[in-house]
Amino acid sequence: MNITQETAATEHATHKHGVMHYAVIYAILLLLTASTFGVAQLLKHADVPGWIHFAAALGIATVKVSLVVLFFMHLKEAEGANKTVFLISVVFVCVLMFFVLEDIRHRFHLLNPQPQWILQPEWKTEPHADEGARGFTGTSIKHD
Repeated sequence: MNITQETAATEHATHKHGVMHYAVIYAILLLLTASTFGVAQLLKHADVPGWIHFAAALGIATVKVSLVVLFFMHLKEAEGANKTVFLISVVFVCVLMFFVLEDIRHRFHLLNPQPQWILQPEWKTEPHADEGARGFTGTSIKHD
């Protein structure tokens, strides 16, 4: 064994974590997974815009990824260069996600502008015999 291997072995021995440490992190990850589902169900029934769904899911996923990287991949005990590379990667991902989200936010608004007129179905109280049981006669265009 050379000096760097001995140093790495000694360093690894000093950062030994028990099973309980990993069990607590795992329980937190399970709780965050359940919270992702709970927030999605809560926001769906509260008639909240889709971008809030996405932001909430992305925020919870970011916390989960951070826990996995810090504790299960031992970045918390890593040297400075590894932490720097990870932080630069996170910054680049945030910048790219910002531009993707801005593109999505503006693209769908430009493709589907709100019209001045609305297509609405006309419903009759009693359907005619030739129209079927639905009573739907089609659409009409209402102009302002």
